[in-house]
Amino acid sequence: MEIKRTSDPVVDAGAIAEARSWCGLGSDTSEDATLRLLIKACTQDVEDYLRLPLVNQAYRILADRDEVGMRPADADAYASTFDLVLPLPLANVSAVSSVKAYDVDGVSTTLAGTDYALDARCDDAALYLNTGVLPLPLRKTECLELAVTAGVGASSTSVPAKFKALILRLVAFDFEHRGDDVNDADRCKVLETGAANRVIRL
Repeated sequence: MEIKRTSDPVVDAGAIAEARSWCGLGSDTSEDATLRLLIKACTQDVEDYLRLPLVNQAYRILADRDEVGMRPADADAYASTFDLVLPLPLANVSAVSSVKAYDVDGVSTTLAGTDYALDARCDDAALYLNTGVLPLPLRKTECLELAVTAGVGASSTSVPAKFKALILRLVAFDFEHRGDDVNDADRCKVLETGAANRVIRL
């Protein structure tokens, strides 16, 4: 399964103001351009480390045929009219905006919104589908293409405090050491303060 981020999280004014404070800049706005870049880079680093999208952003997911399975017989009643399930490799998935299926000849079919259902009730999100709406037989690789949104909200105010603090801690570290020859291990120690919140995937 391939995942690609197709839009970056928005860096809002609130995040810039908090970064100024963490970097000891007070109301000095002269470094805002640098802080904006650092917030963007550090947010992505924290998300990659935690395996957890935070501020809303768009992703494209490509799934192979063998990654689509039959709905378990003991599954709960949620979306019970669907007979197939595709586990999604992202946490905090909030919406699926498009699903395309490709047959063995590479011809695509865009599924209607009623042809699938997102189960985002836990970290291990899943997409439910019906066999009857798919252009069978599906091609073996990249037979499903999903456009999804993942994150806890549209701005920094939506991000839980423990994650926001980790991002700002990393921003402050990078700002303090900008231009220095920094040992990667020291930067990793900052990230590792969030180790307890990493999403574990088997």
